[in-house]
Amino acid sequence: GKATISPGTSAGITISGSGATTIRGVTVAGATGYGISATGVSLTLSDVSVNGTKPLASGAGGHGVQAQNGAALVLEGAHITDNVGTGVLAVSVAAVTIVDPAFKPGASDGGSTAIVDPAFAPASVISGNEGGGVAIVDPAFAPGTNDAPKMPVQITATDIRKNKNFGLALFGGGASVSRSAIRDTVKAAGGDFADGVVVASSDKTKAGALTIDAKSTQSIDAIVVAAALGVGGGAGTGVAVSGAGVYAENKIKTDVKAYIDEHLA
Repeated sequence: GKATISPGTSAGITISGSGATTIRGVTVAGATGYGISATGVSLTLSDVSVNGTKPLASGAGGHGVQAQNGAALVLEGAHITDNVGTGVLAVSVAAVTIVDPAFKPGASDGGSTAIVDPAFAPASVISGNEGGGVAIVDPAFAPGTNDAPKMPVQITATDIRKNKNFGLALFGGGASVSRSAIRDTVKAAGGDFADGVVVASSDKTKAGALTIDAKSTQSIDAIVVAAALGVGGGAGTGVAVSGAGVYAENKIKTDVKAYIDEHLA
């Protein structure tokens, strides 16, 4: 079985420096501040679980996995669940990959994007996180002048479900989603929206912001938002995202929200 780390009132695992680090077969449960934090490194998490992370007394943090200023963040068959903050928060990470490498699609994998195959159960799960599922943030993101997707995100064979406010949020990043479900997102108490995918861009025709392989994707509840955003803070202190925008494009079966004003910290 997995080795379990239960830090309680302390943070979980901290990695900083340079080079590449792999963590395999570990559970981090009930940490405070963050479950796993990486700064400057390329981090791979394989068969790792992070759950129940709590924020600091100040209210900041509580993220399951947070990465900043690294070349890559890779989650392979990871379970990031029931954290008070965001499940996966990547700030200025050059490339993010979330995948179940062992997943084999079933017979209905090529069916409707609005129906989830009841047998769909990949080992890669981002679920029940109160601060959202996956957030990709480029602090240099400047709508209208510097808003082309720069931080590629690949999500394959992953179930992103029952997170609050959003399943996947892209602020200055672009994502490709295939053989995945982003579903059952719920509105937090006092929250402004509950949407599967939110993409911030000043230009609704911006190429590369979001690519969905409809034939091999289980379910996507998504909107694309054109927004003027302010991004502050960092992975160590939490990220605040706020601003005003307009609805750009309704991708698949969702109610439209015409603004973003949400704190990820």
